[in-house]
Amino acid sequence: MCGRCTRGRAAVLPNGDLAGCVLARDFPAGNVRENRLAELLGGEAWADLAARIPLPARNACSPDDSGDCDPASTTACGPKY
Repeated sequence: MCGRCTRGRAAVLPNGDLAGCVLARDFPAGNVRENRLAELLGGEAWADLAARIPLPARNACSPDDSGDCDPASTTACGPKY
């Protein structure tokens, strides 16, 4: 994972699970069908999840969360492939 899960983002999965982002679906922090979203985001499980995710790497490869989801059109960064 990129390290940005729970840092300004969250994902509610089809089953109602709250995850740090769509790529962190294996680490739910509650379920919106059972608790209000605001309670989950302010809860202990969310804080524990956020604490377990390492901070993002500095000077990471682009797109570095630029929103560019087209890797085929993005130039590779080191190490080159």
